[in-house]
Amino acid sequence: AKIVYQVNNQAQRNENWFSQIIDRFVHKNVSYFINASLKAKEQLVIQRKFDSDKILVVDNCVPLAKLKRSRSQICDELKIPESSFVITQVGFLSERKGQRYLIEAVKFLLEHYSILKDKLFLLLVGNGENEDLLRNLVNEFGLNKNVFLLGYRNDSDDFISAADVFVLPSISNEDMPLVLLTALGHGKPIIATDLAGISQVLQSGKNGILIKNNLDTLVNDLVLQIYTLYNDERLRKELSANAKLSYRRYTPENYGLRL
Repeated sequence: AKIVYQVNNQAQRNENWFSQIIDRFVHKNVSYFINASLKAKEQLVIQRKFDSDKILVVDNCVPLAKLKRSRSQICDELKIPESSFVITQVGFLSERKGQRYLIEAVKFLLEHYSILKDKLFLLLVGNGENEDLLRNLVNEFGLNKNVFLLGYRNDSDDFISAADVFVLPSISNEDMPLVLLTALGHGKPIIATDLAGISQVLQSGKNGILIKNNLDTLVNDLVLQIYTLYNDERLRKELSANAKLSYRRYTPENYGLRL
């Protein structure tokens, strides 16, 4: 039998001697490993000493779910104007996903641009260990009317499709996030950190906007790019059209062919 082992995240250094024995056993018995990004492959080689020739890079894929509701229906549900500027992020609520920096960016935008007060809304879809922390942050900043923590939803595609901009401010432990590919498929302008497989998917200024994965500048970069897209409808339309074209690379059909 041939064993193909898919690794979906960045490998960490393994200091435990017993785990190192297991690593050697796994490496010996697996025919090929698959990663979605070149960075993940690099980390398997550096951190776990796996043979580079046994590691193949195959892009992730995601099928687009059939939408259940329109943007107007979602706006009605949330009681916000359909003319709103909606930012969506879907993901596990954890430190590595960077939601706290996105909330801080929204706070800055609302404080410094009065025109956005009844216009800008952030939808966070997902649950996780940082949910209470993020909810407390929203309360502390007085953002309850502009930031919605919606919990886990099995209709997350609806919220991605309803967005004017999809933002993915991940700061660590990513490979090629499926929600990024979903946002491409729905033709969303995307702002994301330059990290792992994200930068393989996005060409900054063409099918999305990449910002530095730097905690010292992350909030400011999010503010700048969100405000830029808010003011530039032409750029949003250009990024949207190119995003849809880019999605063709990440269809289940193409994934099957690459396998």
